[in-house]
Amino acid sequence: MLILGDSATSRAESLSTYGENPHQKAALYRKLDTDPDDLINNEQHSGKELSFKNIANMDCAYDLAREFSTPACVVVNHNNPCGVGLAKTLSQAYEKALLIDPAIVLDSVIAVNRPVDAEFAHLLVDNAVKVVIAPSFLADAFVICKKSKHLRLIKILKWGYKTEKLNLDYKSIGGGLLVQEKSPCRMPSDQANVVTERKPAPNELRSLDLGRRVVKHAKSYAVAFARNNHIVAIGVGQPNQTHAIEFAIHKALRRNLSLKGTALASDDSFLSRDCIDIAAQAGVTAVVQPLPNKRDKKMIQAADQHNLAMIFSHTRHYCQ
Repeated sequence: MLILGDSATSRAESLSTYGENPHQKAALYRKLDTDPDDLINNEQHSGKELSFKNIANMDCAYDLAREFSTPACVVVNHNNPCGVGLAKTLSQAYEKALLIDPAIVLDSVIAVNRPVDAEFAHLLVDNAVKVVIAPSFLADAFVICKKSKHLRLIKILKWGYKTEKLNLDYKSIGGGLLVQEKSPCRMPSDQANVVTERKPAPNELRSLDLGRRVVKHAKSYAVAFARNNHIVAIGVGQPNQTHAIEFAIHKALRRNLSLKGTALASDDSFLSRDCIDIAAQAGVTAVVQPLPNKRDKKMIQAADQHNLAMIFSHTRHYCQ
């Protein structure tokens, strides 16, 4: 058994099977001052014990899914969003999330922000999904999901949409603990931060908003191409934005996915005009990047030359 933490601030909740790797011991600790809508306040209704990897993926998936008021389906693996869809129903949102690549559901964690119904439950048991997080499970959906021995059903006891309340993020280092405020996601509700000649159309603004929320939860450097309420391509964990864009485009081309008419969101500012040129050549029509910098005139000029709409959001979203 691995003993960690201070009994004055936390207590051992349970032991997971092992850590990130089989040779690593692991434990889950509950803070004594948790909020009602925190992930740890959940009920598991089926399946075997959750692993360290399951719980880490659950945290990312739940954090992203509750940013949306529209029915949403978020697919996460290795602590990165790999598919997101928004629609009128969970089944439609799930189908949109998988347009990027149906293989993303293998060993994944899925979070949805509506009660799971029978129609959606049938889709889950037909794939190798590991964990489903939801506000609740309807009775008929629960019966269907129980047919899968490997599917874990996780009900959040008090599902809460993201607010601007102060939340803290922790990162362990040798001999200490780094603590910071969690990053909010403030997407401009108007076009005050548009810096190009062309302003984004309403559908482009919706896609930019979706992309911003997704890259916030992806490992930096990260970019997301969004269109029609789903993520078409995503590039994460790259050494710079140019590589992230090229990586996402490469994956889309391998899947024969068109990026025409997509909106591009980046977690950090572009440092090279190449980012704009490559994105425009791929079919991007709108861009949101965080902070203006000394190269912003060249970026704006490049965007105008390609007739792109571009927003400076003034909020960076590094994620490690």
